[in-house]
Amino acid sequence: MAPGLGHFLGMSKDTTLALFRVDPKHYRTVLRCAPRKEQLGYQPVTGFTDAYPLHILNLASVQDVACRLPEGTPRLSALQFRANIVITGPRAYAEDDWKRIRIGSYEYYVSCRTARCRLPNTDQITGLKHQTEPDRTLKSFRCIDKGAGKDACMGMQMVPASEESHIEVGDQIEVLETGEHFYIKQ
Repeated sequence: MAPGLGHFLGMSKDTTLALFRVDPKHYRTVLRCAPRKEQLGYQPVTGFTDAYPLHILNLASVQDVACRLPEGTPRLSALQFRANIVITGPRAYAEDDWKRIRIGSYEYYVSCRTARCRLPNTDQITGLKHQTEPDRTLKSFRCIDKGAGKDACMGMQMVPASEESHIEVGDQIEVLETGEHFYIKQ
């Protein structure tokens, strides 16, 4: 590890850092609800296990779910939803009808809602899995997309409007277009 990197990241001396890279030969084309090459000028790809390269999550939405959990349920964290962009500011679930947004100076297409599996029941820090929560609570009020069937939705899947994009902590979000979503299962 480069000298000072661990300190910069706030790591203790006993912590191990693991970085990974996805080989571009293993990228997968993003289709389903994403805009096509004809519209964007490029076809979005991802190397992650999820279907889209970007997953945006509103902290107010996570806090609302946390307030609805039964007493005694372990504390809910945004980390449990594995988003790579967590935002603050908008009211809870404001992101549900976003179709196109600008973050900083780059535009993004908000392709579809994130249909939730049961992985958020697992604390990403401890690895401990709760048998039912937050899945049960989410299913009690977040089955909002007919395409997702009985799966609860929380967060949104996105692709950049151009091949090059950049996001920094503190970038402002501007909603450029809203509308309906219909999740298409894999």
